[in-house]
Amino acid sequence: MSTTLYLIRHAATEALLAHPPRLEGRKHNSPLAKFGILQAAATRDFLANRTIHACYCSPMLRAVQTATIVAEPHQLAPLPLESLNECQMGKWEGMDWQQIRYLDALNYHRYIGNPAENGFPAGENLTQVAQRVTAAVEAIFERHPNQSILVVSHHTVNRA
Repeated sequence: MSTTLYLIRHAATEALLAHPPRLEGRKHNSPLAKFGILQAAATRDFLANRTIHACYCSPMLRAVQTATIVAEPHQLAPLPLESLNECQMGKWEGMDWQQIRYLDALNYHRYIGNPAENGFPAGENLTQVAQRVTAAVEAIFERHPNQSILVVSHHTVNRA
């Protein structure tokens, strides 16, 4: 038998649905948008016939709400973990990529060139995110050998 990880990004917030979408980071603890609730419900329905033994999530409201909806048929209460929290986006939080490229072109190009080393100004880089997330996922795997686990986090966190 093996351990199965269902790694899910939280559903949509108003900032993600904006045109252009805005980076939320940690300062913007937004709830799900109505459309995001529908996305989470669709994910819940897709995973409803699968066995899930445990559910972990970022402590951000958007991730907790998504995890709560998705884990409902399994009668699991999501366990928020700080190590699954959104990336610290520093001075770019609340901005969209067009604004960032215009207002902070040098750091934008550094980030695009190598986000593992050149992260968000006054925030984290992808190497830092990967270190904290890898440790968390390894600990989850140790706690749940040969089980199925649901983890709800964020785009940057899941990518790292």
